[in-house]
Amino acid sequence: MKTNIQEINEEVIKAIVSQVLERLAPVSRSTDFYHGAPTDTHLQKINSYLSKATGADDWFVFPVRASDNIVNRSKRKWSVSVLQNMAERTNGVSFLINHDWDDVNASIGFVFDGYLKKEMQAPPTTRQVPDSIEHNSEIINDEGYWCYYAWVAIPRSSDAVGAVEERRQQFVSTGGLVSKMRLLCPICTKEKGFDVGVYDMNEEGKYICPHSLPGYGWWDGTEDMEMPYVVMSGVYDPVEISAVTSGNLPNAEIVR
Repeated sequence: MKTNIQEINEEVIKAIVSQVLERLAPVSRSTDFYHGAPTDTHLQKINSYLSKATGADDWFVFPVRASDNIVNRSKRKWSVSVLQNMAERTNGVSFLINHDWDDVNASIGFVFDGYLKKEMQAPPTTRQVPDSIEHNSEIINDEGYWCYYAWVAIPRSSDAVGAVEERRQQFVSTGGLVSKMRLLCPICTKEKGFDVGVYDMNEEGKYICPHSLPGYGWWDGTEDMEMPYVVMSGVYDPVEISAVTSGNLPNAEIVR
């Protein structure tokens, strides 16, 4: 039993400091990146997709940066609304090898969680399409850099676990369909202050946008009127996420 007032005060102060430090310490969240056996929170999410209970030792989990809102190798970019669709609708789909939709055995795991995040930094230029870096800077200045992250679970017994751990599988790509697709011209949209579709017409029945789609100016000799990229908008219907050798988005990969 404490009899010295100073000792009691020291003990009280120590307890208060401990509580304050605990509150200031970083909170461990289910979105923190890691590889290996799932956390309790992640295991609950995995089991919610199954017809039986499994343990953490049954699974190997890892995060992927599945998509973002900058220009891809096909001179297209997703609208942020499509990325939001991905985050809202992709949970539960298969994780495949090489987008092989025709072979159910190509599935090596599944997506059990995901979210959309606005990053504070742009991706390194080495993880961007070389001739789109300037346009990406404009996009990020206007919209910010948005990434769709997904969590993947693979059975621990799968050979794919070793491929991920040894970086023989690194890059990923989303596979799905887009309904109500609308292609937007970034030049006209910026000039007019509202979304301008490539095929939008005015009251006179004439196209509002005079620009050619990227890579199509050669068809009618309008290379100098090509838009630098086209924005894809619509409703995203996810099918899968795949491990690939080279995805359309250079920064879509397993996060390490």
